[in-house]
Amino acid sequence: MDSIPPESAAPAKRRPLYLVAALVVSFLMGAAGCSQGYGGIGAYRTDPVLIPGALDGASEARRAAVEHALANLVSVMDAHKRTGLPLTIAAFLIGFAMMTLTVSAFMRRTGSPRLLAQMVFAQMVLVVVTFFAQPEVRWAERDLVRAQQLARTEATAKTDEERRQVVEVEQVLVKALPPALAVVLVVRTMLAGLVVLALTRRRTREYYDDARAPISER
Repeated sequence: MDSIPPESAAPAKRRPLYLVAALVVSFLMGAAGCSQGYGGIGAYRTDPVLIPGALDGASEARRAAVEHALANLVSVMDAHKRTGLPLTIAAFLIGFAMMTLTVSAFMRRTGSPRLLAQMVFAQMVLVVVTFFAQPEVRWAERDLVRAQQLARTEATAKTDEERRQVVEVEQVLVKALPPALAVVLVVRTMLAGLVVLALTRRRTREYYDDARAPISER
């Protein structure tokens, strides 16, 4: 009597390409948030200082401008510490959770996409809140960077023409910074929305449900 060969199981579903892209983006967003949060925590716990030798060759006026901008940044951060420090801690924790859940989602662990979508949404809300809650800190950081750049330019430029050109470019960049930051916020929010959409699609749920089902049912 001929034996009947056992029915072979259907091949496991392949991970959709859009899901791969969403997971990569979510990991990068989590890493960025974790890094920014960690740096922010350090800045609030210890006042920022100038790197030794950073202003070598700059004039006394430029040195004074940098020191004034640094003192202003410290003052502004102290004034916003009650709100700024919790926001940076939240950014670090959410970013770390996003990276962990992204790895879990790559390993096809059931439930991780839903939790990851929640973390991505939480980070999106946090970024928007931070943007509107701390404009003074953002502008104080901009003023310090600008003062340092002008001091370095004065120390390294060989001619007055080179200094003038750099100053003109710097002025253009300063004017373009506010709309550029707004555009970055909009783009980042849109990316987060697309990641959440990818993680909550029906095809994504079926892909992870297939991993949980017994082999005979696939």
